[in-house]
Amino acid sequence: MLRWLLRPTRLLLILFVVWFVGVWYLLLHPKADHPAKADVVMVLSGDSKHRLPAALHLMSQHVAPTLIISDGANGVAEARKLCQNGGPPAWHVLCFRPNPYSTRGEAEEFARLAAEHKWRSVAIVSSPTHLTRLRVLFERCYKGKIFAVRAKQTPLSKLQSVFWETGKLAYEETILRDC
Repeated sequence: MLRWLLRPTRLLLILFVVWFVGVWYLLLHPKADHPAKADVVMVLSGDSKHRLPAALHLMSQHVAPTLIISDGANGVAEARKLCQNGGPPAWHVLCFRPNPYSTRGEAEEFARLAAEHKWRSVAIVSSPTHLTRLRVLFERCYKGKIFAVRAKQTPLSKLQSVFWETGKLAYEETILRDC
């Protein structure tokens, strides 16, 4: 039986099936949250064309009084405007550029800000294929409640992200495991 499984073509098929199932559940259909309340809504850098509107929707629903935009100065025009001028009077807007420029850098900076402001919960908006990895990284750096909120993502972006996120998630889970 073991010899049958170890034949190269069968082994490749088994590895592909395992990878596909993992991608299906962890990247294409990850657990997403729908928070009613949080201390902060945060938009991760990247696809601000789709992520920012989802965050603004949460803000309009009064989920949180503070909006954080990662790398908003380099985002879409609306993100730049919010970072320069702030939002409506009821909102507090914070913008920063993560260092290192990565999800890990965003998690580290958010943890620092959360400790400074005593935030106990955050609704983090990102693309569906990014939710699992953002949850892993933010849970390592921040001990408060994390809500991972799904933004829209184009089919082409999903396809590209599946391969990038597979590698990044494997790296974060095997090699670089600290905050």
